[in-house]
Amino acid sequence: MYKSGQWDGKSLLSFPTPTEADTDVYKLRIKLTLEETFEILEATLTTAVYEESFKPLIDAMTAKVEHLQSQHFDVKPVDVYDSLVDQLYVNDGWANLMGFDMQKGFEEVHSSN
Repeated sequence: MYKSGQWDGKSLLSFPTPTEADTDVYKLRIKLTLEETFEILEATLTTAVYEESFKPLIDAMTAKVEHLQSQHFDVKPVDVYDSLVDQLYVNDGWANLMGFDMQKGFEEVHSSN
């Protein structure tokens, strides 16, 4: 399921309970995940439906993430891994549906970041 050596003593995976200093990294990742999840709604729904029904939800959720502290986290690395793989699978399904070349898109995003 995961590569040998991933618990390397350096990555956050080696220390799944974040310190206070790590919480900003965890909060950023959660906010980015929410943002990208809601972006698909914005890209597929009418502006009116998105703005009325979904934009308030992402704004509220993002605000709640900002208030998280280290004691609020109980990171389960294998469950995080499972979620990330599931997200890749769902995204690949969208890409296939739309006819997108995800490798080219990834390379473009990577080079512009």
